[in-house]
Amino acid sequence: MSPLWRSGGEWLGVLLHTAFTALGCAVSLGVVGLIYGLLALPHPDPYGSAAIFNPLFWLPSFFLGLLINRFVHHSWAWLAPATIGTSIMVGVILWDVSLFRHSAYEIGLAHGHLWRHEFERLFWPVSSFSPEKEDRILAQLFLTFPFLSSLAYSGGAWLSIKFGQGGPLHAANTAK
Repeated sequence: MSPLWRSGGEWLGVLLHTAFTALGCAVSLGVVGLIYGLLALPHPDPYGSAAIFNPLFWLPSFFLGLLINRFVHHSWAWLAPATIGTSIMVGVILWDVSLFRHSAYEIGLAHGHLWRHEFERLFWPVSSFSPEKEDRILAQLFLTFPFLSSLAYSGGAWLSIKFGQGGPLHAANTAK
């Protein structure tokens, strides 16, 4: 166990990268809202939430993870945001499926396949023919997109660790 982990520096890093992941997600949501809103102005499409699945909108989170970890160098920077995002997503999915089992409406809507229904609700684009359109759009905007954004932040932080090992910052930090 490293002395930095025992001293609490790594715990501070986990909190720091969690906060920056939330910031990256907020910036990404702002970019999605701005670009999608400007593009949809002449022809508004209230069910066009497919934009959240476009990897270009995750770039702010990716570059924030790359930039922050380039200068901070926490070993948990690449794992903490993805782990927290995945834990929240798994918890929400388990909660929803457990609630759906007690609802005749949801069982009928899912045709008995509750897990598939939940994954479609969270990970398939919404069309104007989708059942529960507004619920699906909100779930994808406030659950799926932050999850994907946390994965993008972790990917950027991982690349920063991977390619930053031979750089001048890494040599300066290891010489201390």
